[in-house]
Amino acid sequence: MSRVSNWVQNSQVPVLGTVGRSLLSRLRIYREYTVDRRAYVRSSSWTAPRRQLAAQRQRDLTFWYHQVEKALTFPEVRRPFGAAAEANLNRILSEAGVEDVDPVVRESASRAREALALWNDRGIISEAASPLIDSTAPLGPAPEFFLTRSSCRNFDPNRKIDRQEVRSIVALAQRSPSVCNRQGARVHYLSDRADIAAALALQSGNRGFGQTVSHLAIVTADRRAFSESTERNQGWIDGALFAMTFVWALHAHAIASCMLNWSMGVTATRKLRATVGIPEHEDVICMIAFGYPAPNSRRARSERLDLDAVLTEH
Repeated sequence: MSRVSNWVQNSQVPVLGTVGRSLLSRLRIYREYTVDRRAYVRSSSWTAPRRQLAAQRQRDLTFWYHQVEKALTFPEVRRPFGAAAEANLNRILSEAGVEDVDPVVRESASRAREALALWNDRGIISEAASPLIDSTAPLGPAPEFFLTRSSCRNFDPNRKIDRQEVRSIVALAQRSPSVCNRQGARVHYLSDRADIAAALALQSGNRGFGQTVSHLAIVTADRRAFSESTERNQGWIDGALFAMTFVWALHAHAIASCMLNWSMGVTATRKLRATVGIPEHEDVICMIAFGYPAPNSRRARSERLDLDAVLTEH
């Protein structure tokens, strides 16, 4: 396989005919999927190395405590329920090494276990585990908020964003939904111009404006948050949801942004990992350039399709 990979990587497409280019394209696709498959198995399967045991415990605790939390939000809650959840929460929380799990997850799991007992024993829903929805909270005008956001490709490099504000924006993005609340999305934030330039040099969609970018976020997904073949694409879904929420959070802070796709092969991804320091167990979802727009910046019109081309009403 390594010989084929090297040939695929080094082949010069222009010297090939139509058949050769088709074959080369197929080989590249095969190579990319092979690398993806091996990476997913290494990081997320039930047979992952023991060094990832803490990450697996965190994933499983989150799965089971979320089962309890969401069941208590149903219009009709069964009583009793959750025998499997109770057994698994008890088992994992009593295991040696559970202290390596994030304390937020451990606390949530303990709270869910108490909430389950409270419901099954006394028929009371725990406000701590499943609080009431506040339907009276004031909301801003949604159309104006959504319609005023557009991609910016001309940033003011002299206007910096305070690091604490960036942290606040990431905290807002954490409100993004994820499968069973596993929160596998991660953000690598770059503010040094040399670091940003090195990362953008590996991405193919910033030519013409990359030199103006003074803040860059790289959104990734931690494969260890997922398991089984049925969740092989979940990281891309959760990571994309997080990325979009991050962009909306930027907009809420009056900060412009431009999503930069990471439609790159494994070779470029390896270089990015080495350049930025992205762990092997994280998949790169996209980059997001952000900052304040330069004076008199313009936006692409980017006309949207007719609504009926998108919406099918059944």
